Amino acid sequence: MHPDDHQPLINYPCTWKFKVIGRSPEDLRTAIQQSLSGRRFELALSRRSVKKTYCSYNLNLWVQDASQRDAAYQMLKDLPQVMMVL
Repeated sequence: MHPDDHQPLINYPCTWKFKVIGRSPEDLRTAIQQSLSGRRFELALSRRSVKKTYCSYNLNLWVQDASQRDAAYQMLKDLPQVMMVL
C-alpha cells in the first residue's frame, strides 16, 4: 500500500460535521431543516460575511455509515439555497 492511500479510520455511527454556505440565513436554515426532517442533527449559524452576501452554518449530523454521510452531502449540495458544502 502506498503511504498516500491511507484513509482516516472513522468509527460509525458518529456525528459528521458539515459547513453549509449560502446567501440567506433564513432560507438556508429552512431548507436544511426541511431536508433533514426526522434525522438527528444540530444546526447553528456560524458566520455572516461583512457585506452580508453569504452566511455559513455548522451542521452536526448523526450518520450510520459512509453511504449515509455521502448521501447527506449530495442532498445538501443539491439544495438551491446552498452555494457550497464542506
